[in-house]
Amino acid sequence: MSLEGRFSPERLFLLIGPLLYFAYALLTPPFQTPDEHQHLFRAWQLSEGQLFGERQGKAAGGILPASLAEAALPEVGSLKPHFDHRPVVHRSLSEALNQATRIQSGAPDRFYDFRGAVIYSPASYLPQIAAISVGRVGGLSVENIVRLGRMLNATLAIFLIYWALRLAPVGRSALLFVALLPMTAATSASFGQDGLVIGGSCLLVAVGLRNLFGQPPQLANIVISTAVAIPLALCKVFYLPLALVGGQPLVAGKLQLRRLWPWLALCAVAGALAIIWLRANAGVVVAPWPDIPPGVSRIGDALRHPMTFPTVLEHTYVDHGLVLFDSLFEFGWLNVPSGSIAAFLTAVGCGLVVVAGDPAAIQLKWSTRAWLIGSAMASALLVSLAAWIYGTPGRMDSIFGLQGRYFIPLAPPLLIAILPARKSASSFAKFVPPLMIGANLLVLAAIVRAFYSF
Repeated sequence: MSLEGRFSPERLFLLIGPLLYFAYALLTPPFQTPDEHQHLFRAWQLSEGQLFGERQGKAAGGILPASLAEAALPEVGSLKPHFDHRPVVHRSLSEALNQATRIQSGAPDRFYDFRGAVIYSPASYLPQIAAISVGRVGGLSVENIVRLGRMLNATLAIFLIYWALRLAPVGRSALLFVALLPMTAATSASFGQDGLVIGGSCLLVAVGLRNLFGQPPQLANIVISTAVAIPLALCKVFYLPLALVGGQPLVAGKLQLRRLWPWLALCAVAGALAIIWLRANAGVVVAPWPDIPPGVSRIGDALRHPMTFPTVLEHTYVDHGLVLFDSLFEFGWLNVPSGSIAAFLTAVGCGLVVVAGDPAAIQLKWSTRAWLIGSAMASALLVSLAAWIYGTPGRMDSIFGLQGRYFIPLAPPLLIAILPARKSASSFAKFVPPLMIGANLLVLAAIVRAFYSF
């Protein structure tokens, strides 16, 4: 099987991707992905026209139907936003299919604390809001609304990634590899925001490279990037540096800042909208843990002691880097390990992508490669900084709560930046899709063994 012509990367993805993504959406039990109940609560709140949450003491969330708790609690064990030990509920397939918690009309509502999701904007939840609206009209159970939302979320991710594969002038095998990562498929097919984040990041990189290589029309590239960057910034603003890929200012050893200004402008617009939204929600920002220092004081301490944050980064990525990598192969609510074989197949697939290279990589000058790496590193730094300021207790000398999935959006620019230029397409690339299918099947088998009995 070749990656060219009839079996181009985008067609391979359309053949493989939907089957894998929808399998994760349907086989993973409702609420058994990270923070899925919080995402449901926030999307439900938005579907009722409540743009802003409310704060009650040290909790932040809103008033919602009590039936949501009835559906979520058996799966998650506790509705506390950051409960440490999520159960793995083992049930028969018939029991799983017969779960049908209905929204009781006229039943009293209750206050839910979903502080981890209460500040997210409607732009982060369009597929989920659509699923809730359709589900309520159609009388679907809460569990099936979650499944429908997952399917719509997966569809959005598939569309964005397919579009990226169509537009990318280089590195399509790298994009295909990222799209077929088990964690990409699993999280894109959850009720959270990863479908938008990962798919949007892939598209930003593809459109940026298209602009760098002079593929017209330039205005269309900027418009597409702006349309993607705004919801991405409203969702996770720390991935915004990826929108600068198309504005690389160093050409043939000369600095041409005029190339960068339009991309800086679109980032400024997207960033400003994100800041406006965050300021509008400042009243419901609640620290996830009680012993987290105020953000202002933590930043002040870091400025007075410049080595504080670099030391934290060292402890995080050097001392705990293996734990971060392992989280890429833990599914469910990071409580279902997929096994070393899935990780091995994924690592081999990544190696083959790099070894195979790309004939189009001849267009990647050293300055473009450095710009791609710099954009990814800037986003990685912002991810780390945000997690340290907002989510890390003061007693810890490393960043708490980081997961490998947070760095998947950074994989496309990093992989493309290191692709060697080949004179012709390598046959190694054809082994990558089968390897990734095998890794995904192993993960899906682990999920089925963990949650179901037959």
